[in-house]
Amino acid sequence: MIEKRNFEDEIADAILSKIKELGLKPGDKLPSHDQLAKELRVSVPSLRKGLQILVVLGAVRINHGSGTLVSNPSVKNYLRIFNAVVRTRPFKYKHILENLRLLLLPLLREQMAVGKSLYSFNMLEDRMQNAYRVKDFKTFNGMIGKLFTSIASQSANPILKEFAELLSNLLLSDPEVIKYFDIKAEEIYPEYITLLKDIEKGKTEEALSVMEALLSFSIDEKDNIGLVYDTFGTGSIGGSFYSMGREICRVLRKYSNITIDAALTGGGIENVELTSEGRIMLGLTQSDIADAAIKGTGLFSGQNKNIRAICGIQELALWIIAQERSDFNSLKGLKGKRIAMGATGGETSVIADAVLREYGYLQGDYRPYFLSISNAAEGLLNGEIDLIFFLSAGKPSAIAELEEKIDTKLLSIDTIKLDNLLSNHPYWFKTSINCNTQGERIGTVGVAAILITHVDAPESAVYGITSAIFEHSEDIHLEKKVDVNSALQGVSIPLHPGAEKYYIEKGIIKKG
Repeated sequence: MIEKRNFEDEIADAILSKIKELGLKPGDKLPSHDQLAKELRVSVPSLRKGLQILVVLGAVRINHGSGTLVSNPSVKNYLRIFNAVVRTRPFKYKHILENLRLLLLPLLREQMAVGKSLYSFNMLEDRMQNAYRVKDFKTFNGMIGKLFTSIASQSANPILKEFAELLSNLLLSDPEVIKYFDIKAEEIYPEYITLLKDIEKGKTEEALSVMEALLSFSIDEKDNIGLVYDTFGTGSIGGSFYSMGREICRVLRKYSNITIDAALTGGGIENVELTSEGRIMLGLTQSDIADAAIKGTGLFSGQNKNIRAICGIQELALWIIAQERSDFNSLKGLKGKRIAMGATGGETSVIADAVLREYGYLQGDYRPYFLSISNAAEGLLNGEIDLIFFLSAGKPSAIAELEEKIDTKLLSIDTIKLDNLLSNHPYWFKTSINCNTQGERIGTVGVAAILITHVDAPESAVYGITSAIFEHSEDIHLEKKVDVNSALQGVSIPLHPGAEKYYIEKGIIKKG
């Protein structure tokens, strides 16, 4: 059992421990969410967050109608999210590395037989020793990169190859890390020599132990050595920010020299914090959240002066959905109802709370659940949630899939109450969404989604990002076309110099 703490990784750990305790095998069914939450002493929404992590990793799968089943962990999926997780949530790295080591152990056994090795690193070891002897740390660092490149290129196992490439990227991904290795070379040199010898001799367990120590040693210092240049903070699985982020990443990889990966986060509020701390290079947030963050008002107790705007991306609308058969047809009958308020770290909960207050509801009048759109949709399907609030530029895939299984209805906000909301929140605006196949629309709250970065992000990189987005906007497939002429709509915080340079060149803003 675990204490009531709001850490998804601890809950995921506890679920895995429970699976082991019960002796469940792949294909076996887990206890119900209510029963499991009770045994672990956590709320059902918190339990679902832990399960979401395990679903992504492939450790469990959720089958509608048959519950949650144990599955075989997907090493490949684990590796794909590994970089993003250790960067955006560094407090988790020990847990991640231990699981990674256990997952990779059988794979390395396939590649390394005791007494003989697939790899011959004698020459690499000699060159590393020579470089260290004359204090040529630039060459020494290059040898570290070649070590992992050699493992990757010579491995017949694609998963081991991917792991080696990830290690190389993690340790030598940006100039600040290389600078750090220059400083720490004398401390890490013996560890790398040990690693080479263990690999050469086929000592799998020892090699893994040294590799883990080297990786954790690097991450321990990561917070203090500068920005992370290859992570894009988006939102939760199935949500609008996650879809937007993945699409922008695709375009950046295609049309610029910037390789960046979309990372799962709680949403706009968390992305501001991660960007301000330099843990991600890019993040999606909402215009009012960014403004409050830089001023230190509202949800933010202190100023987040390190964030800068790149552009506005899309308009988001507030959707309010319930089952068609529910016993309420408006927002006036929600006392005691179970309401999904959006994922922790996102703005949906802020707007949902404001809407409910406008209708006179206070804390305790309803039961709030902070869930991703995917988990909220599952809850509505299973009758565990009565109403869902979510922000989106269009209908998310999770809701589209839900509507294939059950009939739903879209609830509107009373016109007078909507006007009151907008008068008290200047960054929100009135927008509308389709409520049926006949094209009828209802009014709702809208807010601009904007792309932000860190103030110290290289000007050339941000210029390249801005240019790639707008010069190739026809290849960005979002709900609304990305247009440079509306790039600054909803943007009230200072622009990054790299973005500003692009807009001056295009005549969108005047120099000075």
